[in-house]
Amino acid sequence: MIKVSEKMTKREQIEVEMIKRLITSYFDVVKKNICDTVPKTIISFLVNGVLYNKFSHFNDFFEIV
Repeated sequence: MIKVSEKMTKREQIEVEMIKRLITSYFDVVKKNICDTVPKTIISFLVNGVLYNKFSHFNDFFEIV
């Protein structure tokens, strides 16, 4: 952490607090988006894997005929 030799003005203190809140809010939004996206991505991979396996059997069947 950087130590400031001078005392911050009231305006600077307010700006620092606002920046802290904005950063916290931003990371909360990012965390929520990741928490929403990860399960959807896992389900998507599972469904695509099942579909690929099911349809690959049909391809094998039609190649034989």
